[in-house]
Amino acid sequence: MNKILPFLLPLTLFFVITSCKSPVPVNEKKKTDETAKTNDASFPPPPGDDKVQTNSPYSGFDITAPEGWEKKDTIYAGSRTLIIFSPIEGASDDFRENLNVVTEKTYMEPKDYFDLSRKNMNQMLTNLEELDNGTAEINGLPAHWLHYTHDYQGYSLEVKAYVVMRSGMAYIITCTSKKGQMNKWKSEFEQAVNTFTVN
Repeated sequence: MNKILPFLLPLTLFFVITSCKSPVPVNEKKKTDETAKTNDASFPPPPGDDKVQTNSPYSGFDITAPEGWEKKDTIYAGSRTLIIFSPIEGASDDFRENLNVVTEKTYMEPKDYFDLSRKNMNQMLTNLEELDNGTAEINGLPAHWLHYTHDYQGYSLEVKAYVVMRSGMAYIITCTSKKGQMNKWKSEFEQAVNTFTVN
């Protein structure tokens, strides 16, 4: 069973939704996601192989996938969700490292939004451990980030999530690997994150 949308939970803050849907186990016999709503009419497939764009006034952003990674642009609960998967490394590869971007309308201040998201995560995620947090700048946009681990459906996961806010919209970028393997994929994650822009 391909597990993408089943990891989504009906939570208010997308920061928590993102961390709960991050794990993407691989079914070697069925590599495509039949449950994700791809190529939705409101987000027609853009030209090019490595960039996803939209002219939507409420969630317009661009991000470039690392070479060889697969991307899916979907709609969940009325909001755009972009998922980028690492290549399958072989028959024994049961987990695809992934980067997600989700959006949420909010009128909260960035620090308040970030702190409330962290509070909700502590209530919702199993064995959550915060490793580090801080601020950054992504293409001129201020961001808060959080590095943490948690367990979900038999997987011990390591996550680095960024929250970027602009004009009443929160953009949450979540990078997920198995616990202890984040450094292996650090270059690819950072490469993609650093291409993120808001239209």
